[in-house]
Amino acid sequence: KGLWSGAPFSFVGRHYEVSETTFSPAPLHEPRIPVWVAATWPARRPIQRAAKWDGVVLLNVSGPMPPLDEVTAVSDQMSTLTHGRPRLDVVIAGTTPPDAAAAGDAVRRYATAGATWWLETTDGQPGWDAALRDRIRAGPPQLRDT
Repeated sequence: KGLWSGAPFSFVGRHYEVSETTFSPAPLHEPRIPVWVAATWPARRPIQRAAKWDGVVLLNVSGPMPPLDEVTAVSDQMSTLTHGRPRLDVVIAGTTPPDAAAAGDAVRRYATAGATWWLETTDGQPGWDAALRDRIRAGPPQLRDT
């Protein structure tokens, strides 16, 4: 946070050191730039760290996207840890189909489970660039009521 203050900042800690420096210009966002902490479920310590900041980017080590029940569990845990503060972000990264309605259905399932942000990604497989262009051409996922 000190680097984002716009004032000279230095730090000496157990694992790293920052010589006096000033980041300029200071970010406009108040009180600071939002911080999302990456975590996997059921690892509790990263979730606890995320609750002290602005949210969690939920990762899945066994596949491309976290299962819906993990999203629900993390969302519930974040709500418990914040003790009435505004709800924190639960960020999911994944790949949606090029059809906007089908993409909306996929994103809605995660939103219903507690996700607040969707980051569109690619799997890096051959043809990913064309698939991503198709997804962009289709426009944002349409979140229609079911």
